[in-house]
Amino acid sequence: MNYDILVPITLLAIIFLVIRLFIDMQTKSTKAKLDTLAIAIEANKELPPDLWDKFLRSVDPKRNDYRKAILFGVIASSLLLLAWLVPFQDNQARYALSYVCIIPAVFSVVYFAFGYFGYQKE
Repeated sequence: MNYDILVPITLLAIIFLVIRLFIDMQTKSTKAKLDTLAIAIEANKELPPDLWDKFLRSVDPKRNDYRKAILFGVIASSLLLLAWLVPFQDNQARYALSYVCIIPAVFSVVYFAFGYFGYQKE
């Protein structure tokens, strides 16, 4: 039985797992910030202006889209580098991994477009 196919499958599974963990950490962090803000509002406490500024910057959709675009761009370029720098026995594996890197590259372009065109001020 040929086990060569398990290497790229395992690699892609690890990449998707890392992305999922990163997104979960960001979600928990944002939820913790919102809970803190809700508790402060319910208690009628004044929040310092720098905390408001930091909170508003962290939930800015334009910045979040640019961050996601950069993240997906780095993933796409690392997959492409991996495809062309790791010696495979046949070129079909190299080409298959090169085609897989198109998916995060498309996500990167879409998030850049969302960040640029999606939030234009009128």
